[in-house]
Amino acid sequence: MLSGCFGLLLLLPLVCCVPSPSRSPSRLCRRCCDQQDSPAATAQYQMPEVRTVINMTILKGDKGDKGDKGTPGKPGLEGSPGYRGPMGPKGSKGQAGTPGDACKIPHSSFSVGRRKSLHSLDYYQALVFDTVFVNLYEHFNMFKGKFYCYVPGIYFFNVNIHTWNFKE
Repeated sequence: MLSGCFGLLLLLPLVCCVPSPSRSPSRLCRRCCDQQDSPAATAQYQMPEVRTVINMTILKGDKGDKGDKGTPGKPGLEGSPGYRGPMGPKGSKGQAGTPGDACKIPHSSFSVGRRKSLHSLDYYQALVFDTVFVNLYEHFNMFKGKFYCYVPGIYFFNVNIHTWNFKE
């Protein structure tokens, strides 16, 4: 017990002499080797400030293990469209479709004849027919001997002339 008290007594002057870090030291330090008699040689110095600096490069260890994957970030801006890809293989034949409407292309058709003989001295004259075999939509006028083109397009006319003698 006596030795414990003696140790405390030795430490007590050291604790009392340590300056507080919150206030600057009141007494100035001076070198031991300076002469105390010479006022020119007496130089007073402030207590140097000690800062702890740790060099982090020497404390760096080995690379650690890979961590867990984080949450996905926000979607970025839409990019420009890419190039057209190559043509794919030909597909299989599909099912037959529903039947369509009947052909509704407009057309014109007529077939006429003449039973009476034609005797005239005129070089050009309209040939008037007296018998109708077919005249769809009345495009051929029997009384004038004219055909009217109500349906635009290309027409094909076929003329067959037959003569006969009624005496036979």
